Amino acid sequence: MLWFAHDRDCSDTVYVIAELYQTGMTPEVMAHRIRQIDFSLPIDIGGELVANDAEIAGIIDSASFSDA
Repeated sequence: MLWFAHDRDCSDTVYVIAELYQTGMTPEVMAHRIRQIDFSLPIDIGGELVANDAEIAGIIDSASFSDA
């Protein structure tokens, strides 16, 4: 899992700012680690840093719930 930041203002560069790379994790452990890392990264909203603690809303592919 990679987290990216896009610098639109200066160089239009995309940076990798965090990474989760580990074998042997169950889906539950991986989800927990992803949430820990994601919530630890602040969000810059026009020069002001705010906590990244908002719930994620959206649509998920039904294949995510497959047992196969």
